[in-house]
Amino acid sequence: SFCTLLSAGNMPAKAVPAPESAIKRAAHKVAQTESFKKAILANKEERKALTKKAYLRALKYNRYYRAQAAKTVTLKRQARTHGNFYQEEKPKIAVVVRIRGIAKVPPKQKKVLQLLRLRQ
Repeated sequence: SFCTLLSAGNMPAKAVPAPESAIKRAAHKVAQTESFKKAILANKEERKALTKKAYLRALKYNRYYRAQAAKTVTLKRQARTHGNFYQEEKPKIAVVVRIRGIAKVPPKQKKVLQLLRLRQ
């Protein structure tokens, strides 16, 4: 073959330089993998910090809810010792039903509908 003819002859074998585009592509890939590794590490650290923050927030809420439960228990006990009853707070909700359009609704009521997201 042609390759064996070249190697058999007196011509010294020269190393063919790699194309410039291949060199640039390889350098870009190396830089890209490095930046990806750095981004992955940064995301890992950020996620760890967010998890820690969420855990601390959950602890805070847990303390708050425990304190609220203990408070209701003490208020119930106080009411019982004084011969009274303690009624817990009920959630404050508003059920709003829209029964007509907004063509002849006054501006203040229109604003209330807008704030309650009932204007369509």
